[in-house]
Amino acid sequence: MNKKIIISVVAAVIVIAGAVVWFASSRPTAFKISLGLKESGALSQSDVIVGYGWSVKPDVKEAVKEAVITASENFKDGPPDYAILLSTAKYDSNELIKELRLLLPNTKIQGGTVMYGMYTKDGYHVGEDGSLAILAVSSPEITIGVGGADVDKLVAAGLSAKEAGKEAGRQAILAALRDAGKEGEKPNIIYMIGSFANEQALIGGIEDVVGKDVPIVGGSAFDEEGIGKWKQFVNGDVYTNGVALTAFFTDLTVAWAFEAGYEKTRYKGIITKCEGPVIYEIDGRPALDVYDEWSGGLVSRVSAGSNEETVTEITKTALLPFAQIMTGANGETHYVPMHPYFWNLKDRSVSTGVNVEVGDEVTVMYGTWEKNLNHCQTTPAKAMNAWGIKKGEAYFAIYNYCLGKMLTIPEEERAKIPLLLNGALGGIPFIGGNTGGEQGFLEGVGNVHAGLDNSIIIFGPRQK
Repeated sequence: MNKKIIISVVAAVIVIAGAVVWFASSRPTAFKISLGLKESGALSQSDVIVGYGWSVKPDVKEAVKEAVITASENFKDGPPDYAILLSTAKYDSNELIKELRLLLPNTKIQGGTVMYGMYTKDGYHVGEDGSLAILAVSSPEITIGVGGADVDKLVAAGLSAKEAGKEAGRQAILAALRDAGKEGEKPNIIYMIGSFANEQALIGGIEDVVGKDVPIVGGSAFDEEGIGKWKQFVNGDVYTNGVALTAFFTDLTVAWAFEAGYEKTRYKGIITKCEGPVIYEIDGRPALDVYDEWSGGLVSRVSAGSNEETVTEITKTALLPFAQIMTGANGETHYVPMHPYFWNLKDRSVSTGVNVEVGDEVTVMYGTWEKNLNHCQTTPAKAMNAWGIKKGEAYFAIYNYCLGKMLTIPEEERAKIPLLLNGALGGIPFIGGNTGGEQGFLEGVGNVHAGLDNSIIIFGPRQK
């Protein structure tokens, strides 16, 4: 279970080829890339019991049952205390949660939808008609509280979108602290699954309760088409525009990392006109004209001959993102990517998915799909190195990988994502998905929302 795994190009090809053969003979409606590791889905280390399960069955009841049975194998004294559920939006989320609550009525649940599929130690799970994965945990060493809130309900009650997002964040963390029996205390870390365009307001509401020094690490729920079918889950509740979060209290080592990994360019400018995530002007010039210049003519090439008023360009812009330049309290410089995926050719504005303010300094960065893939290895490695966790000795991990980064990777290469994760983590259970924006903590700045990042939380043994 804890032996060192050496990944080479040849080995990866052999593993993937073997999995494709297995798939062709036994799983006609989906594929699984096997990592050649134990498939029982359960691991017990000391007082931390962890299990995981997944399914690509098209029937939601059968899928939930298969994943729960596998994830629960090692829980001999009762059901798990806590479970993370990630699924695609192809399943009926209300039916999914109803079935899960029937099987795990006393387990605390947090989760949400992700794009295309999800990652576990077994591989990348993509079903033609849906896929889901569960990570289950029980431990006297970890006190866990879950909470959620519905932004739409707060808007319906008369709050503005920004006010509703902030209030939802506040309500969710207060509920999680009550659930943990830790009201008025600061958790070690918060795992958040938010909703598109609400993230920064949600973070603000959470920080109003626990302060700006508690890391919030997570990713936003999303769906295959990016049309608002995404969901967040908390116990028996399902939200479309809401937040689901978990507050963790523990004396164990909690490592985390938040990484984009793009290269800097010489370009810099100041936002002079904007509204929410839409940038209208940089240095008094139309934002799309500035981006065209900074990106080496990308806008001109993509939109040449187009009669459309708007253009959505996901993959090329994911390799040439805008980034906010932020300065920390001690002079640290951080580059926080924003995905300039939506162009208005009429008013020459750019939408990024991250709310900005007049006066923000921005630049353009660049990357490659190979570097985006490598982050699946470097990000967990950075977290473990920073907190002194050795490969293979942690208990479990939670991973968020930006769907924009994923889409830059050729489809035939995407199965390497869990291979690299597994190699870096050393064979421990993990769960991850393709999220629509990520959250993380920057030293000297605090918690931020960004695009085109990946983030991870790793629970390991106490430091000696």
